[in-house]
Amino acid sequence: MRSCYETGRDGFWVHRLLTKLGVDNRVVDAASIEVPRRGRNAKTDRLDAEKLVRKLMAFWGGETTVWRVARVPSPNDEDQRRPQREAERLKHERTAHRARIASFAGVARGDGAV
Repeated sequence: MRSCYETGRDGFWVHRLLTKLGVDNRVVDAASIEVPRRGRNAKTDRLDAEKLVRKLMAFWGGETTVWRVARVPSPNDEDQRRPQREAERLKHERTAHRARIASFAGVARGDGAV
């Protein structure tokens, strides 16, 4: 069995599990999958899955340049990244809360200003 999926922040455990179960899996760098630049094309999970299946078939057919395979970090390397990623998430969350509070303050004043 062969499979693939696009990289994500926390998706490498899936790769480890699949390979442990005997699945020949590839983790694909999401930036290496081309996106049409013309018009406003729909982006759905179904279309993404179909594109990945076509690319997986091409890859196993011998076309090794259809995407870039990501390096899967060791569990220890992933654990070392976690504090930095959590700090980034908390900073974004703090910014969102501040903006929301400022919005409420503007509404309470009646001026709608932020």
